[in-house]
Amino acid sequence: MNRSRSLTAVILFLLPFAASLAQGFDDEFNSLVMQPGWTLTREDRAHWRFTGAEYQITTQPGALNGPLFNNVRNMLLQPSPPGFRMETKLDFLPDSAFHNAGLLYWIDDDNYVRVSRGMWVQDTFAVNGVWLEWELNALADFQFLDGIRANPIYLRLAKTGTLYEGSYSTDGITWTTIASTRITGF
Repeated sequence: MNRSRSLTAVILFLLPFAASLAQGFDDEFNSLVMQPGWTLTREDRAHWRFTGAEYQITTQPGALNGPLFNNVRNMLLQPSPPGFRMETKLDFLPDSAFHNAGLLYWIDDDNYVRVSRGMWVQDTFAVNGVWLEWELNALADFQFLDGIRANPIYLRLAKTGTLYEGSYSTDGITWTTIASTRITGF
């Protein structure tokens, strides 16, 4: 099966397909209009804008993991080469459970890898930090680092062959690996 490949971020969305536009691509979002090569998935025009200095998204309820969700809005998508390294600076303070933002390599709603900053709660276990999450055929798994609360924060998602690596930085210079995983199903 030949699938489109894509990258997305939950606050700042980047998405690659099997095209070469993203090779060396850099967008500082310093325009009032969307630059060529970007597309929006599940657009809700009332909740996003370009300010001339950044891309802003007003977050809304939604999720990707699991077959019951797949309803994240305003994913700004960009074509990707087979291997890549993408980075973003997030000005983001999560204030409740499941409030998160990040970068996502998105094949479809049930197949992706993402690096996120946010809050996550399950039963009485709470995380406020960063994580690498992956979903293959609607089955999700993740690794996290708790207590990473920097704002702004820089996130990086890299793919080399079948290896995916998520990292974070508090200054955009020194990077710490969150986790890495090998996925052969994409």
